[in-house]
Amino acid sequence: MKKARKIPGFFVPSKRFIEPQSVVKLWKFLDYFLPVSCEFCGRYDFFSSKIGICKSCHLENSTFLIRTQNLCKVCKEVQTTKECFYCSSRNVFFEELKFLQRRTPFLAKVINRIKLQSVYLLSIYLCLGMKKELKPWKSLNFSGIILMPSTKTKWYSGNKRRPFESCDFALKRLQRILPFPLLHPIEKISDEKQAGKSFVDRFIHARLAFRIKEEYKGKLRGNYLLIDDVFTTGASANELARILIQNGADSVRILTLIRTEGKGDEIEKDITNV
Repeated sequence: MKKARKIPGFFVPSKRFIEPQSVVKLWKFLDYFLPVSCEFCGRYDFFSSKIGICKSCHLENSTFLIRTQNLCKVCKEVQTTKECFYCSSRNVFFEELKFLQRRTPFLAKVINRIKLQSVYLLSIYLCLGMKKELKPWKSLNFSGIILMPSTKTKWYSGNKRRPFESCDFALKRLQRILPFPLLHPIEKISDEKQAGKSFVDRFIHARLAFRIKEEYKGKLRGNYLLIDDVFTTGASANELARILIQNGADSVRILTLIRTEGKGDEIEKDITNV
């Protein structure tokens, strides 16, 4: 007999015996019938039931006011001089980057709980403001949407497969706003992760970590939209843009849920460093 977890009033099979999509549907079912309190303070309100964070915690940690600062039109780095440090310090292959929230210690905790504890509602929280942010791109005709390739879990690895990825909900919402096909022209060929690497090593590793699939070599046409959860140094995103341009793409734009400000070596280490 397969063991099950007991929840008052419900009989819920253990997650490891359920397919990933079934887990998400089951959690949505339970979230509807069981009150969902704030992941950070434990308070329950309408906000916590919908996005996993109560109104007080949301307002206290909101980062939307930072948009009044002077941002680079391409990479959205905060500019303190006329020349953008990020764009002038490397070859930038993407046309423009948009982000939904600026990284803070609080948002680092949010993304960590999504990845480590599979808190689905928090992935909805990270997508607040997406429709407004994408409005300028609605006139663009994208040939496809591309999700940042992730490290594949080996069958012999002790690491369990996540029931969902941090960008799963973001992708669904994105395709409702910009209804373009999801494509997978690039694969990750390195088992290493960017997290934990130095600022320079991230760019060296990114150059060797991805490759175009054989069926897409030299056959890409038009504009492409790349989606990722966190933009730290931008090494992986910029490398994917380079590969896409090299194989025929006219332009690449990037949407990231969280944008980190500053050099990679100045950033506190956590799993958002990708």
